[in-house]
Parts: sequence; structure tokens; C-alpha cells
Amino acid sequence: MNTAIDPLIGTRLDGRYRIERVVGTGGMAKVYLATDETLGRQVAIKLLGSRYAHDNAFVERFMREASAAAKLNHPNIVQVYDRGEAADSYYIVMEYVDGTTLKDVIRSRGALPEQEAIHYGEQALNALRFAHRNGIVHRDVKPHNMMVDGEGRLKIADFGIARAGSDAGLTEVGSIVGTAQYLSPEQARGLTVSASSDLYSLGVVLFEMSTGRVPYDGESPVNVALRHVNDPIPSPRSFNPAVSRSLEAIVVRSMQKDPAARYATADEMLADLHGVSTGHVSEQTTSVLVGAAAGAAPTTIQPAVQPVLPAIPMDASSSYAEASAYSPHDATPEDEPKRSRAWLWIVLLLLVLAGGAAAFLLTGTSDTKSQQIDVPSVIGMKQQDAETKIEDAGLRVGKVTFATDKDAAKGDVLEQGPEAGTQVDENAKIDLVVSSGPELTSMPRVVGKSEADARQALRDAGLTRITVTKEFSDTVAAGKVLSQTPPEGTEVAPDTDIALVISDGAESTTVPNVQGDDFTSAQSDLQKVGFDVSKQEADSDQPKGTVLSQSVPAGQKAKTGSTIVLTIATGFNTVPNTVGKTPEDAQSALQDAGFVPQVGTDTEDPTMTPGDPDIVSSQSPSNGRRQIGGTITINVKHAPAGP
Repeated sequence: MNTAIDPLIGTRLDGRYRIERVVGTGGMAKVYLATDETLGRQVAIKLLGSRYAHDNAFVERFMREASAAAKLNHPNIVQVYDRGEAADSYYIVMEYVDGTTLKDVIRSRGALPEQEAIHYGEQALNALRFAHRNGIVHRDVKPHNMMVDGEGRLKIADFGIARAGSDAGLTEVGSIVGTAQYLSPEQARGLTVSASSDLYSLGVVLFEMSTGRVPYDGESPVNVALRHVNDPIPSPRSFNPAVSRSLEAIVVRSMQKDPAARYATADEMLADLHGVSTGHVSEQTTSVLVGAAAGAAPTTIQPAVQPVLPAIPMDASSSYAEASAYSPHDATPEDEPKRSRAWLWIVLLLLVLAGGAAAFLLTGTSDTKSQQIDVPSVIGMKQQDAETKIEDAGLRVGKVTFATDKDAAKGDVLEQGPEAGTQVDENAKIDLVVSSGPELTSMPRVVGKSEADARQALRDAGLTRITVTKEFSDTVAAGKVLSQTPPEGTEVAPDTDIALVISDGAESTTVPNVQGDDFTSAQSDLQKVGFDVSKQEADSDQPKGTVLSQSVPAGQKAKTGSTIVLTIATGFNTVPNTVGKTPEDAQSALQDAGFVPQVGTDTEDPTMTPGDPDIVSSQSPSNGRRQIGGTITINVKHAPAGP
């Protein structure tokens, strides 16, 4: 892409984001590197192509990505900061990751060392575990959507086709999303997708990292999708003997055709990956290879009679990571409609042929009357459970619509049609109305407001679950909102958790002079400007509690929140030895050390020569540590008088 002719380069989007350059482009969107001039940071901006900006379906999917990803604040997930409408289109503002895609890493290096593959796998699982716990299924896990920075940190992007809990959004049961080479069998068949589907796709990514190739490939996406459903699981070790048995077992278990035979959760799979180096992989995982010959493929489930639908890949711009990986060898935007139409004609033909063949095989004739089935009751059930019950009864889920309901939990089935007890033909569709929870409200913009004003604006919108964290900022005044989650404009329920980041002011502060002050006063002065305080004691002639020194000199800048160590007087000092000194010198030394001198006895010493000066013969106490201000008695001797 020649950025010199892009009219947005050098302009400010929405008056805030200065566009620097194009970092990726694809059929649906273009991704720019930009500077957020409000917060002074680099961001990635995905701008929906003008040809799609007026297509409600594309806009809904595009903005849905922001809503889904904005709920996920995790170190291994590309964060979404903002979304909006500008330049006669729609945009999403995301975290900019300075790196490359995991797909490009594999393309350039082939099979990765096992520990490196495990390292990336563990980070991906940490991200998926967090998303799944928040009710989000990614649905398009692949290395193209994984960014790796220069320090080996991995972040997953593209939640544009993610499914939030029971929210069907743009994707109904029976439709297909995802990329063929990483598609789970249930996705290829157009069935309900769960967190287990993400773990299958991650198993494919682990296979590719370990061998340098995907497990299934073919001439078309339809062919690849068929292989995911029908073909045995290939052995990673047959392509790379360096792969350990433990890692192979993890890959094979995660890629089982039957979701129930895979890992139940990302936590379970993560525990096994942790255990590869120590040999503590679970017995359930290692058992998938027991009984199989070396390099042989594990047994698979039988494919269903239902014909396999094609897995049509998402646009290359579905995430900025994917867009960055886009190359001239990929399909052009103009090619996509042609390819999609060609696939659809092939699928329609396959459906007609397969439908007739299935009917003949199952009934012996193509015009036998369909079996009548009683419609089960699913009202009050969770959507996923209701779909399972409908499918188990030999029926299919039809249209799923959503309605707000203040009394029903999100995801509960409110209505069904036909009603329970009605007799319908086998494979008939059952339509559902599902609760989307209470009526949603639009998230107000509170960035730049004071904490008090932000809280009031959120309360006015009916949002009361607010958490606050603080960060230093050299550009935003202390007490102002730096960022908000979810971003402005997101449709949220009243019980949504709102996270605000408040500026804590500049990161460094000038250290005041507290030397010579009382410790209590010095501590208060330092804490007022944002420092923590600790103390250590030392003997001195100063009164107890006096600050003798400070670890950071006065006038020097230090990080706000850092600790300043104060050295304070204990109230004790060592008694100086004055024996042999003149009474005057002895008294001066004792006073300098903080003591009160007192002259005791004055005795004549016959051994002294007449005319010799008086000297201290002894003192009490003689030595050791004594409290400052205490009395020290000195005894003096003098020479006899002359003849």
C-alpha cells in the first residue's frame, strides 16, 4: 500500500488520533498506526472500508468486535480502547503491538523448538481462559490472530466474530464462521460452538508450531472442512520426531472430533502444557496414545449424515494483526465475492445431492412421510441447554431473537415457537426468543472528567458498579480520568462492571529538605508530596527523633510513591574518654557529644611537677552509650605548689 496517496495520512481522526501510516489492509477494513494526542501514546486504528460503512450487517459485526474485546482486559489480549464514527465510516482504536503474527513466525522458521511452542501455547491459553471465564468464545483462533512482540509476549486479537455468552449476534446456529484450516468439526457442520471449539483450534495451532504445517489442507475450504470432520488426526511426531510424546498427546486430545473427549477447560489444558517439561501430564491425556502404533492416528468419531458446510474465512482485516500479515498472495477484496458465490453454488449442489442420498439411506425411499416429533419445552432454560435439548429431540434451532427483560437473566429462553407439545416433522426448526437481560444503556464518555464528575455521570446513566485504579501521567492532571472500560458508546447493562483509570499526576516529585526536623514532622511533609517513609536509627548528639540525614538529598527528583529512608537520632551517644585532658578540653568534648559535664573532686598529685596544668584523672561514667543530656562527672588532679 502506497501510504503517500492515502488521504488520511497526516490527518486527525475525530480531532484526537493523528494518522501516521498504514500497517495493514484487507477486504473489509484498513488498519493505521496513529498517535493518541490526548494520552500521548501509539495506537492501532481499524477503519471500516467505505464500501461496507453503509451495510448494517458489516457495521454491526465491526462494532461488535469493539464491544466483545472491550470486556477483556488481559496481558495476552489486544486491548480495545475506543470506538467511534468519523471519516464517513466507523473505527475501532486498539492497543498497538510492535511485532509480527505467529503465522509469520512459523512461515519464516518452520517447526519451532518445543519449549518455544509451549511458551506461546501457554500465553494463548491464559488469554482464552480469561475470555471463557467472562463468557466470550473467540471462534476464530488461529496464528494469524496472534501477535508476538520482540520480547516473545503473545497477544490474541480479533474478537469480531466472538460470541458473548448466549448472544447469537450475527451468527445463528447453522451458519459458519472461522478459517478452514483451524476449524473445529462442530463449526464445520454449522453446529453450536463452545469454549471447547477454541481449544480444538488452539490444538491445531500447537500442531502447526510443532511441525511447521497444518494437520489438514486441501484444494478448497470445503475440502479442508470435510477433512476436519472425517479424517483421522495425524500424528505430529510423524512430521517431526523431535516432538515429545507428552506434547503429542496434548495436541491429539485437544483435536478430538467429539467435544466431550477434548479438554473441558483452558485451565485443564494449561496444566498439561505446564507439565510437559516435568513429565506431569495427566493420565487422561496420555491415554489417548495408548494402544496406537507409533505414528498411527487415533480413532475418530463417525461423521454425521448432515452435509458439511464450507468454512468461509474472515476478511484479512478482521484484526489488525491479520491485516498486518496480509500479502499480495492472499485473495484480493474483489476476489472474495466471486469465491464466496462459487462456494455457495457448490454447497447448494452438495446439499441437494446429500439430502436425497441421506433420505434414501435412512428410509429406503425418498417420499416416505417424515416422523412426527413432540416439541420439547425449553422456556426458562439457558440458550445453550435449550439448543442441545432441541437437537437431541431430532429438531433444529431456527431463528434466535433477543428481547430485554428486567426479570429474566441474560440468556434465558423467554418464548419458543412452535409451542411445547406441538407435533412437527423431524428436523423442523424451533424459533427462540432469548433474554438479553435488562434494557441496555449507552456508556457515557467520562475520559478527562474529574473522578467525582465521572462517578456522577455514570450514576446518572444507571451504572453503579465502578472500580478505580490509578496511574501516573505526565500529560493528564491528577484526579482526571485517563481511560474507561467499556469505552464510550458501548451498550451495557445496569450491572456492568465499569473500570476507571485515574491520573495520579506526574511520576516524579522534588524531595523536600527535612534534615534537622523531628521525625513525625518530616514523615508528614514527605507523605504529603507522595512519598513513602521508612527510618533507621543512629547515635548522635542530637535530641531523640531528630532527622540526621535523608536517603535522597533535598531538591533532587524521585519517583512518586518511592520510599525515602530517614536516619534519626536514638537519643543516645557514646561517652568520650576525657582522662588526661585538661578540665577545659574535657568539658568541651562532653558538651559536643551532648552530655552535661560536672567537676567532682580536685586532688593534689605529688608525682606531678609544680607548674604542670591540671588534668582529668578519672570520669564517671567512664565509657559506653549514655542518654543524651545526661551528667558526666570528671575528677581533676593538680600539681603540688612550688617551694
